[in-house]
Amino acid sequence: MSINSKAIADTSQPQNGLASYSAGLPWDNDHALDAGMTVPPPSVSVRDFVWKDTNGDGIEDVGEPGIHGVVLTLTGPGDTPVTDIHGQPVGPQTTDSSGHYEFTDLPTLPEGKHYTVTIDQTKSADASKGLVPTVTGGNSQSHTGSATSTEPLDANGDADNTLDFGFKREYRNFGVSGSGG
Repeated sequence: MSINSKAIADTSQPQNGLASYSAGLPWDNDHALDAGMTVPPPSVSVRDFVWKDTNGDGIEDVGEPGIHGVVLTLTGPGDTPVTDIHGQPVGPQTTDSSGHYEFTDLPTLPEGKHYTVTIDQTKSADASKGLVPTVTGGNSQSHTGSATSTEPLDANGDADNTLDFGFKREYRNFGVSGSGG
């Protein structure tokens, strides 16, 4: 800590990372003091919805319920593990009671680079029991198994809210056929 020659440091109390300073006169200022504040690096997020496609059309319609308990993982460009802006590994996220998930505090990516969200099939087995991925392609909004970000994630506050997953009831054909006669 830099202290002006007119200032007196108070060392009578434990510092615990805090500095106390007293100027000689009320109008004296010491601009050499540094409070140690830092600005966090820019961050982006990836989030969306895992839902039950009740009519099986691949479109997330109003009133279609979310699926709770689906576990999703995030990887970076080239399927690499992701470390957040605080230096911590980004772990799996589990959908909430409304089917929403969110990965936050992610580093920005250079233009043309992407994050990928993948459903952990093993850890999501209970949540997805009796369900199969819904229709994909065409006008569908759903992804199957994994989805890659398509929105730019190169500026602070950017978010990709397009990585959703729809599921429908699994119907099984038991091969029962009638015989004529």
